[in-house]
Amino acid sequence: MRLLGFEIHNTNLFGKNLHIDLVATDKVSQLITDNDNIERAYRIDSGASIYSQNLIAFTGLNATGKTTILEVIQILLQIVANDARLNDPHIKPIIQKIIGSVDGTNEKPIVFVMWFEIDKQILELTSSIIKRYTLDEEYDFVYKNEILKVRSFSKLTKKNLFNFVHSKVINQRTDFEDAKFLLDDMSIASMFKDKATKVLCSFEKYNTVRNIRPMIPDVSIIQCFDSAISCIEQSDSKDKYKLKFKKDGDSEYDVSYDDLESILSSGTVKALHFFPALQSVLKAGGYILFDEIENHINKRLVEWILSLFENRDYNPYGACLIFTTHYPELLDTFVRKDNIYITRKRSDGILEAVKYSDEIERNELLKSNVILGNLIKGTVPKYASMKAAEQALAGTVK
Repeated sequence: MRLLGFEIHNTNLFGKNLHIDLVATDKVSQLITDNDNIERAYRIDSGASIYSQNLIAFTGLNATGKTTILEVIQILLQIVANDARLNDPHIKPIIQKIIGSVDGTNEKPIVFVMWFEIDKQILELTSSIIKRYTLDEEYDFVYKNEILKVRSFSKLTKKNLFNFVHSKVINQRTDFEDAKFLLDDMSIASMFKDKATKVLCSFEKYNTVRNIRPMIPDVSIIQCFDSAISCIEQSDSKDKYKLKFKKDGDSEYDVSYDDLESILSSGTVKALHFFPALQSVLKAGGYILFDEIENHINKRLVEWILSLFENRDYNPYGACLIFTTHYPELLDTFVRKDNIYITRKRSDGILEAVKYSDEIERNELLKSNVILGNLIKGTVPKYASMKAAEQALAGTVK
């Protein structure tokens, strides 16, 4: 199963509509280098020339919805492919966040539209979701209706990929006989397990506190983040780790996980957390969502991580790295421009995400100059706000 794109309608946070593509909309052939191992996008079907992105970046000012969009992608993948329910503890708070103060019983339902590929077919799932209040004045979320449509690849093009107006309806929740056996917060997508495989999706948040002890990557990987380490591996005791430093010769430290966090740098600890997930995603062709990818990691190492997803030797199954960043200089390494989204806040407080390629036609421009130069409006802090902050600061220090 591969997610191709999605829309969210009728939310306080994103207004009437938020649309995100996970497929290439620019030409791909002209952007692939002469190196046979380099692949900027993954070809889903040879006939229709539909490519999914290997890298997708979200950049923008603070409080413009970057992390929330990653959370939405995560819950959509979990709902469609992994049978997650709307009221699961990791799903419900995100839905509440994007709904905001909208009361789903009186306002229009929130609507998710998802396009995904299964077994060489393209499906569109439209899900209408409402709040349902309980007797104790709490609430949960339930499906009001769902419609599932299908198209084959035979008449598919990039332009009509998401056009399902005349496509066949294969299931509708209100008419689906087997839906009566479904919990009202579980999607009808769960009825098609025979067609869909589980999708591996890992979310690495910059401020996540882990309670689980990580699998240890190969020491050669960890040495990219700390060259002084000569050995790091799990000991016979599951709660202990063997740690050696080159300067100490054969001396070995038997340390706990908490000790690792106090001994090693933040960047090395971060690598211990995310590299096992990254390896699993590359192996399975899934998704890794990375919030503030540059946090605690050297810029060159971040660029190296990004390059792994554009090389067939390491990414043979079209795994996708979707990340947020506050530093658009990272995007100067991107050859493509249709896999970058700029998040911004409108004057009415509504958040939006605009595709870089829809705003800027020329690909030779440095993306960091475009973004930091405010050529795409709303990408730099307001000068008046910073001057007001300086005046307030000056008043407190004199």
